[in-house]
Amino acid sequence: MKNITLCLTFMLLAGAFSLQAQTQESPAALATAKFSQLYGLSASQNAQMLKIQERKYRNLSEIEPLKISDPVLYGQKIRALQQGNDKSIERMLTQEQMKIHQQQRTAFREKKAQALKEMKSSGASQAAIDARMLQLDIESLQ
Repeated sequence: MKNITLCLTFMLLAGAFSLQAQTQESPAALATAKFSQLYGLSASQNAQMLKIQERKYRNLSEIEPLKISDPVLYGQKIRALQQGNDKSIERMLTQEQMKIHQQQRTAFREKKAQALKEMKSSGASQAAIDARMLQLDIESLQ
């Protein structure tokens, strides 16, 4: 009898945890919703965007250990991931949606250029500048 009660308790707990996990949206789903609202994506584009975002977050988690063990390689991988992600998104967008995407990319480049200009004028070291540029690249992936 104790075994049955114990087994039922574990099953109820597992069900509760499963339900909680299903109600929390993944970062990929949240990013897809953001892009869907920004670009006005169709249902098929939403499915493609979700795959792109899932791949992006999977790749981010895979290169996370490099952040400490090899920061230079980590920065290179972040930039490569950013470029690959942009190209994947560009392939699925319509011409009208591409205009919005290009505006977003232009705004990002201007933000990076402004940050670089400010840091150079304040006399920041090259290491600090590189760290800030990497931080902005990571933020653009989020």
